[in-house]
Amino acid sequence: MDPDRYCVDLAAPPGSSLHYATLWAGARERSAIIAVHALRHSLVAIIETIADSHVRAMKLNWWSGEILNARDGHPHHPVSVAMARHCTERIWHRAEVLAMFAAVAHASTEDGFASETARDEFCGHVGGGTARLCMAAAGNDAPEEVGEVGEIDTLGAALERALLAGTPNARSGMQRIPTSTSESPLGLEHGDPDVGPDPIIEERTRAHRALAEAVRDMPRRTEPAVLVYRALARLRLAALAAALRKPAGGGASTASISPVRKLWIAWRASRETEHDEPVNPASRERRDGRIGPG
Repeated sequence: MDPDRYCVDLAAPPGSSLHYATLWAGARERSAIIAVHALRHSLVAIIETIADSHVRAMKLNWWSGEILNARDGHPHHPVSVAMARHCTERIWHRAEVLAMFAAVAHASTEDGFASETARDEFCGHVGGGTARLCMAAAGNDAPEEVGEVGEIDTLGAALERALLAGTPNARSGMQRIPTSTSESPLGLEHGDPDVGPDPIIEERTRAHRALAEAVRDMPRRTEPAVLVYRALARLRLAALAAALRKPAGGGASTASISPVRKLWIAWRASRETEHDEPVNPASRERRDGRIGPG
């Protein structure tokens, strides 16, 4: 299969949030950003879809070798080939690649997260690292953009946290959902009478708040990666709000939004510029009827 088609099928198939978020990016930037997200997807899938720790270790070992091959200019995996095709050779030498791999390997070894701090570190290395790699892949990694890169890193981490909150039941048994106590162990079962408030709903609410704050603080610029991440954030906010509107007792389920609405949200995000008046994402959600009052 063509490497570009492989990456699209893996990370941005028709109907997905990344598909809509990248519609208004240039062809090269779109392909580069999708390839970077395909790398993230390939690594995270090791802990999300492989239950056996020995098989996970073998898969991680293979990817460790593939990263070294790609750094030497000899990629083999379709994702690696696509990244080599659309990104500069320096992409494989960036610290974010190894940090992302190390975060996934650590989560695999630990079978999840022991605390919210561990969860946040994972989100920073995986989600924030993916965002920084996308900035570099799209050609927006100049020194004058350092401040912007820092803010898109925060947005990427918040997006990763939102993804974890939206998919609490990974087949690997990865523990994702924290209690309300910041350093308590994660992974309480849904519906545990000793927990109090539904921990899944609680975590989705907190993830929604964190993502809304990251969107609010993101510079309103028009670089491709910034536009893509702004659209991704708007789409994830809408999905989380839809999940939070579900009746009590349905917290473990996920909620989706229609393709037409995804297209509208992504188009509107692509039209936001630094000259627009800033909008509080949470207020916009309530205004559009996406999240209940209070």
